[in-house]
Amino acid sequence: MTENRNIEPGKRMYIFAWILCAILANITHTIIDNLAANIMVKSVDDLDLYVIVTSVLFLLTGLGIAILIYKKFSYLKISKVMPYIYVLGTIGVLIHMGDMYPYFDELNHDPTIFTICTIGQFILYCYFFRRYFIKSNQW
Repeated sequence: MTENRNIEPGKRMYIFAWILCAILANITHTIIDNLAANIMVKSVDDLDLYVIVTSVLFLLTGLGIAILIYKKFSYLKISKVMPYIYVLGTIGVLIHMGDMYPYFDELNHDPTIFTICTIGQFILYCYFFRRYFIKSNQW
């Protein structure tokens, strides 16, 4: 897409970029998750390392996808996107943790590493996404 500062994008374009990011990140994360689980997890004792490794990979791929998508939609203002990332992202993290805790209980495994990695991954995602765009014309 060409750089055009006269375009005033509507809500639909912001929603489209958000959904596109979510779909691509979910596909990528599902592939990473399945590969890592098959390679790394042989017993419950392997879960913590698996969570750490996949959290780093999810952060890098999710961040890369989001940056690439939003750079393509250069007329979208990231300063308008960030509040939605903060609020909806926080809700998503809380739902994800709530969904996963029963599995840790069932396996009688402490979810502390999972909790730290999940929250840390989200905080780092927000920080680096914002940092990438804050001094650009898209801010």
